[in-house]
Amino acid sequence: MKIPKLAHFKARNLAYVNVGKRKVYLGKWGDPETARKYAEFIDRLINGEVVGEENSVVTLADLAATFMEERKDYYVGTQLGRFKLALETPLRLYADLPVDEFGPTKLQTCRQQMIDSNRFARTYLNTLVNCLRHVFKFGVERELVKPETLLALQSVSAIKRGRTTLREAQPVKPVSAHDVDATLAILTPTLAAMVTVQRYTGMRPAEVCIMRGVDLDRTVQPWIYTLSHDKTDYRRNVGDKRTIPIGERAQKAIEPFLTNGYLFTPLNAQEERAAILREYRTTPETKQMRERDARTRRPYGERYTTQSYGRAIARACEQAGVPRWSPNQLRHLFATEVRAQFGLEAAQVMLGHAHADVTQIYAERNFEKAREIAAKIG
Repeated sequence: MKIPKLAHFKARNLAYVNVGKRKVYLGKWGDPETARKYAEFIDRLINGEVVGEENSVVTLADLAATFMEERKDYYVGTQLGRFKLALETPLRLYADLPVDEFGPTKLQTCRQQMIDSNRFARTYLNTLVNCLRHVFKFGVERELVKPETLLALQSVSAIKRGRTTLREAQPVKPVSAHDVDATLAILTPTLAAMVTVQRYTGMRPAEVCIMRGVDLDRTVQPWIYTLSHDKTDYRRNVGDKRTIPIGERAQKAIEPFLTNGYLFTPLNAQEERAAILREYRTTPETKQMRERDARTRRPYGERYTTQSYGRAIARACEQAGVPRWSPNQLRHLFATEVRAQFGLEAAQVMLGHAHADVTQIYAERNFEKAREIAAKIG
């Protein structure tokens, strides 16, 4: 008989043994109580009391690890991050608890700790609780969780407005054109181009971050940007892609960065910053200094993420002395201006908002309108 070794789950500092295709968590790594449980487990295994995976216990840590592994390519953008955040407190408190022992009382305990942390607005906290329930629904589908466990968790009501001291999430408002202009004066050319493109197309921050030259059709006016993927792909028919018309002002911002790969990269922005700093040097830059900078330079991703893009704008706002704004507020500014000039329907079209029951003919008619608007204002 092969005796399973005690393994270390470093992410949660837990000890576990493999039983069939599942992991049995025994407690904190290095804890004397964990060593005692491991010895008991081996005794039971030798005596035939543990038979394959049918006698193994699925813990909350097991369920979370299985969910994150299977869903890592299913969710896009910040969606997976919400599930990680939803699981953070339950895993801290009940990582080695069998999933079917996680009931409404423990869910409310986790929720109260999240409330006490003062990190979340009421509506977002309700969203995180729903995400946690969704993980248990996934467990029911995989026969890791009993259906009655999920049913019990669904009995916990959402927190209602006015019934709690939790803060209410404030609606996102458009950034002022004055603040955008002041920030543009501080940004490097790469980041300034990203802001300009968003400013005159209304695309989402993630959509400008993943923009590639190969996705642009420059044989027509306005240019057409066909996204390789986006957050609403799953709502469309197979083969349908989100398309965004690019008008003249956005085209001028893009042209210096045209390449088949990602247009806007952190490395380009860093080189632009370095060039600006060199202009202000009062002493010559030596070879040793350049070599030192090359050694100490942190690696850059091949493109901006929404987080790094947002942080760069936040730093520029601080330097420009204007209220901090986020890239998504550019989308709101664009929507406000389009609605004022062309009406609500035009704003909906330009932002790519569509309902599931909208016909293909209606979508085509809307896209032609979008091209006309982009040619006039872009």
